[in-house]
Amino acid sequence: LMDREALNLVYCDRRLEFVEGSPSEVVVSPAPRDPRRLLDLVLEGHFPSVCTLLVHRSLLQQAGGFDETLDTGEDLDLWLRLAPIVRAGRVPEPLVRIRRRPGSLSDRCGPMTYRNAIEVLERSLAGGDLLASQRRLCRATLARLNAGLSALQARDGDRTGALRAARRALHHAPASRTAWTALA
Repeated sequence: LMDREALNLVYCDRRLEFVEGSPSEVVVSPAPRDPRRLLDLVLEGHFPSVCTLLVHRSLLQQAGGFDETLDTGEDLDLWLRLAPIVRAGRVPEPLVRIRRRPGSLSDRCGPMTYRNAIEVLERSLAGGDLLASQRRLCRATLARLNAGLSALQARDGDRTGALRAARRALHHAPASRTAWTALA
């Protein structure tokens, strides 16, 4: 696919493998509408798992690799830096199986996962490199993430944090039903 379509990044669908060894249904990662528009998918929150990534090393180095200061969200951060400089495509087959284990970092992050993703997207939004359409996508995703964080915090009894996150959701997308539901 890379050679045929002159791409320098490809990814595929995947399956999760649970503790007892059973596989999930296929987890589909959407394909970009255009090989140069992967950033749109990433800003919508539809980025593929980095476990499925095949990319030229020079591009990974150009993007700066993973930000090791992040506990979570490092994959989103990498996608935000890679997406603008690649021609990407998707292999529509589950060629990767990702093990899910209780107690793993991705299994126990909760609010921290939301906060880190929000921080990474807000940095991207503040950077000023996004097109107007991409800024709208980013704001909508920030609204969804803040609404999700608000729900988690409300469930955990953190009313102040829940209200703060709901207000941030409204700030990013004032017309969003999800943001208003979070506030309610």
